Amino acid sequence: MNAQDLALALARTTLATTAACGLAWLLLTKLRIDSPRVHRLAWTLAILQGWLLFPRTLELAAPPTPVSRDAVAERLAAPSTSTLFTTEVQSSLTPQRSRSMLDSPLLAAIPIAAWLAGAVALAAGGVYRYACVLRTLPVGSPPDNPAWRTEWRRQLDAARVSSRRRIDLRMTNDLGPLLCWTPWTYLVLAPKTLWAALTSPERQSILRHELAHLQRGDLWKSLAIRVLALPQWFNPLARLAVRRFDEAGEWACDDAAAGAAGGSIAFANSLLRAAEFASAELPGSLAASGGVLSRRIHRLVTPRFKEESKMKRYAVPLLLLAISAVQLIRVEPVVGDENVEVSTMAAEGAAVLDPSIVAADDATVSTDAEFTAERDATFNALAKLPYVIEPPDILSIEAVNLVPKQPDFLKPADVVRVQVKSWLSERPMPNEKYSVEADGTINLGTPYGRVKVTGRPFEVAEHMVSDQVRKTRSDLTAELSLVAANDASSVAGQHLVAMDGRVHLGELGSPYVAGKTVAQTKRILEKQLAKRFEDLEIRVEVIAYNSKVAYIIEKGGEYGDDVTRLPVPYPLSKDCNVGSVLEQTGSRPYKLAAARIRICRPAPNGQSAELVLPIVCDPSTGLITPETNHPLLPGDRIFVTPPGTAPLKPKRTRFSPSSPYAAPHLPPISVVVTEAAASPNADPPPAHLLRPGQRQVVYDIRVLEDAHNSMAEFKPLHEKGFMLADASTTLGTLRILEKHQLIKYLAEPQLVTTLGRAAQLSVGETMSDKAGDRRLRNGTHIEVSAEQADEKLDVTWLARISRDGVDLEISNKTVMADGQTAIYRLGPSSKKQVKQRPPIYVVLTPTLVK
Repeated sequence: MNAQDLALALARTTLATTAACGLAWLLLTKLRIDSPRVHRLAWTLAILQGWLLFPRTLELAAPPTPVSRDAVAERLAAPSTSTLFTTEVQSSLTPQRSRSMLDSPLLAAIPIAAWLAGAVALAAGGVYRYACVLRTLPVGSPPDNPAWRTEWRRQLDAARVSSRRRIDLRMTNDLGPLLCWTPWTYLVLAPKTLWAALTSPERQSILRHELAHLQRGDLWKSLAIRVLALPQWFNPLARLAVRRFDEAGEWACDDAAAGAAGGSIAFANSLLRAAEFASAELPGSLAASGGVLSRRIHRLVTPRFKEESKMKRYAVPLLLLAISAVQLIRVEPVVGDENVEVSTMAAEGAAVLDPSIVAADDATVSTDAEFTAERDATFNALAKLPYVIEPPDILSIEAVNLVPKQPDFLKPADVVRVQVKSWLSERPMPNEKYSVEADGTINLGTPYGRVKVTGRPFEVAEHMVSDQVRKTRSDLTAELSLVAANDASSVAGQHLVAMDGRVHLGELGSPYVAGKTVAQTKRILEKQLAKRFEDLEIRVEVIAYNSKVAYIIEKGGEYGDDVTRLPVPYPLSKDCNVGSVLEQTGSRPYKLAAARIRICRPAPNGQSAELVLPIVCDPSTGLITPETNHPLLPGDRIFVTPPGTAPLKPKRTRFSPSSPYAAPHLPPISVVVTEAAASPNADPPPAHLLRPGQRQVVYDIRVLEDAHNSMAEFKPLHEKGFMLADASTTLGTLRILEKHQLIKYLAEPQLVTTLGRAAQLSVGETMSDKAGDRRLRNGTHIEVSAEQADEKLDVTWLARISRDGVDLEISNKTVMADGQTAIYRLGPSSKKQVKQRPPIYVVLTPTLVK
């Protein structure tokens, strides 16, 4: 492989690495995969794309491409002199010039040399920085606090670190917390000021996190992923993959630390406190504050109710392996030489080629007759297609031959043949047919009596019949055979294709036949019936073509449209056209020539936009012209707009709550009030005055503003504007965001109401932290009600916020369990509008008073 091939291979692997990293980021984000192992595997496969420089070529034999006589005729008809001249010019000038400029070995070697120099420089820089760290040894000092040493020994014993691994805890001035490796020793570094500020559980959770890095070998995995990323050192997405690989390792250690810490919220607080002391990391180290802090905290506080499916976890690695296979294996078809076939056909064609045909004018004029002929040909082709069954067609099924198989159990209405034999007589007694009656018995008549045969296997029923006839004569035996099954009656007759596309055959099942032809439907039914019958033969035909219809829609402006549903006959006929159906629908007070008529025809199989064909009427005769009198096809819609019909203008409706206790307009209110006129229970009774069975509900309402887009991690909230979540987890996350001034609480009112009754309140500017806060100048109007159903709260929530003259509305009804919280987002969705007017979030947490 020369420098040119290596440059092309490097460009190919760069594109593959970029595509793999982009695909991994997209799928891991959209699928919301939480497993750190899957994240690490995906980013490793994405980085490995940069090493697939030398693909393996597989040659597959392929048949030679057939050469048509028309193609040979075109070659013979082309001017030979100009073709030869062009070929000579291209072969003598252009290839040589491009070869001298682009195929120069020196020009191809320059980017390869720069690529190798960059990789070597990065590797040398990492080794140099690590050597500088080794020169500063020893780093820190052992802990002088006995409690710290006790906590360290306790966590070492719990982690079960191998005795062959030497690991020490060192206290530093401002470095850490992190894990690093020096020759023959691992060090856990922690800032002394941070360690003194943390509580004992918080210190132990950080130690568990760092020891988890040691147990998992994350130091060496981090080094290996950086070595694997060296071929793509210039690719920013490869660097992103390395960062996300390290972040996935932090996730795994967070899970280990949070699981033993007694709660993810407590460990999240430890991360926040440690982040305040974060500093630069050492080469060859892993810090507890690595990765994006907000993503790690959100992952810790987000509840995981169920385990991810294997298909969801393995989808991303399998797709990345497919990209690797495409890179690694190159398939080249090997075909034979077609020159022999071309020369033979050229010799035959040259003798019969007429120069007048070659010189003929290619331009054609499309006349009305040609258009009509083309349309008719298309219609004839469609008319020859087999009929496709769809709901609500009616099928007729005729049972020509249905021989039931021996059943496992007999059922009422089954018909059986009882053959009684005697070992004393060579001639059997006459055969008789008996029907299984509704009580499950067979009446054998006098003198044999009745025998109950249902609910027992067929062989047992046969023995029971033999025992019954043997009571009369000991030499008699009976043989039982099924003549007709009770469910055979559900086969023959007329059957409606239901709206789910199935034909319901009772106990025989409901096969799906929608979208099938009559022949295909017959095979489907035979396959279904073969489970109960043998030697079967049925006939299937359509007796009512109900699914093939067309529509005539006459526009009526403000008076509404008049819609007529017309059946389309089958087989399709040219006699059923636009003109004939317009005549059949009756007379009109206007002339068709003055109306605007068009036909909208669905695209075949929905592969493109619908076809709109204008309909033209001859003013002299008042009839539709033959060129536009199209035959009717299923699904056609004929729109007729009478003269003088004015189009309707869309009207913009104002906000009007449908609740009977909602106020029509909201005056500015500067205090929190409960309006008796709008709320039947404005003053809810105390708990000791409640009637038996009555309970109270306390609504904790939080109105907050997110100017930093910190709530973006709640993706369902931004996609739907509403989400349900666990109350403790959500409120803990909001507390952390408020502590770091990422969100701002505007108001925190509380409303108490009787279960099953309505109440409302308004949040004004005095509820804000600052008097006169303009963000709540117009007030927030909130209405809530609750009903109990199976220990759950059926909450109807209405809210309205007026900001800068813009009304933001909420109208939602959902079922919330006790201990859940609902979050609503009110505001613009685009980033530009969010900067101008940050969104407002309303958090509703109902609690049933015990």
